[in-house]
Amino acid sequence: MGNNESLNYFMRLLQERHSELKKSNDALFTVLVKDDKKSKDEACQNNLDAANNLSLSLAEPDKPEWLKTTIQWCDWYAKNTQRDDANNYLFDNLSPIRNDLMQHAWSITTKQEDADFHFDEM
Repeated sequence: MGNNESLNYFMRLLQERHSELKKSNDALFTVLVKDDKKSKDEACQNNLDAANNLSLSLAEPDKPEWLKTTIQWCDWYAKNTQRDDANNYLFDNLSPIRNDLMQHAWSITTKQEDADFHFDEM
C-alpha cells in the first residue's frame, strides 16, 4: 500500500470512528434528559467505548481536548453512577464540548501550525 493509500485508509478509519462517537453522543444526550437510569448507564458506556476506540487511533499529542474530556467524564460517570448528582455532572461537563465534538473536521498536513496530527511523526 502506497503512502497516499495509507493516508486515505487512515483518514477513513478516523472518520468512521468519529462518526460512531457522534452517534453514541447523540444517543447519550437523548437519554440524559429522561428518567431511565439503565438507559443512561448503557448510553454513557457506549459513548465511552466509542471515544476510547477513536482515541486508540491517535497519538497522545494529537487527541483533541473534547475527546479527552469525553473519556474523562464518561469514565467518571461509570464509576459514580450511584450518585444522585452524577447525571448533572456528566451533562455539565459534556455540554460545553459537544459542539466541538460534533463539528470537528480531521485533516492531515505537513505544516506544524495547521495539523490535527502529523502523519510523518507517527
